[in-house]
Amino acid sequence: MKLSVEMNKLGWKPDGFACTNVLTSCASLEALEQGLVEDGLSHFDSMSRFEIEPVTDHYTFMVSLLARAGKLSKAKDLIEKMPIQLPAIVWRSLLSACRISGNVELGKCAAEMPISADPTDSGSYILLSNIFASKGMWADVKKVRERMDCNGVVKEAGCSWTELNNEVHVFIARDKAHCKADSIWSILDNLIQHINGAGYVPEMIS
Repeated sequence: MKLSVEMNKLGWKPDGFACTNVLTSCASLEALEQGLVEDGLSHFDSMSRFEIEPVTDHYTFMVSLLARAGKLSKAKDLIEKMPIQLPAIVWRSLLSACRISGNVELGKCAAEMPISADPTDSGSYILLSNIFASKGMWADVKKVRERMDCNGVVKEAGCSWTELNNEVHVFIARDKAHCKADSIWSILDNLIQHINGAGYVPEMIS
């Protein structure tokens, strides 16, 4: 961001790619902690001065920036005012922020667009269900699950992966398909015994 300001002082004219990089930087967690939301908004508004027409990436990063900064209403207004049709991922970004903040009404609105675009994508249903669950709205959680069943939606299993010696290893919960699964589970069992021996008591959620 500082480099962009200095280059502007020198008469440098940015292009669309440069603007994307600046907006990406402003939307990072580090930038948000430094209060660069207004800087991101200012840079986005200045694009017209450089005769740069915002495209999907620019709008997407702006929505992410506003949503992650907790400015959900502004993010929604920006989406609705966009002159181009945006992919469902933009609404899903807002939906994810609604889950974090627990904004039920806006979350319901944000969920409808990606679900309408792809009724079989489990991600938006799960995010909406989590919002309802966080508020104890179990009847609404049930309705979401029923809607998923009606649309034939199958929740994909969560997974994690790591790279070791230029090889990517993928792990799914309770999966023992890995070639060294026995060794991995043995080490995990030992770790559990150690933390239990140190007095750790897991918090059980009913």
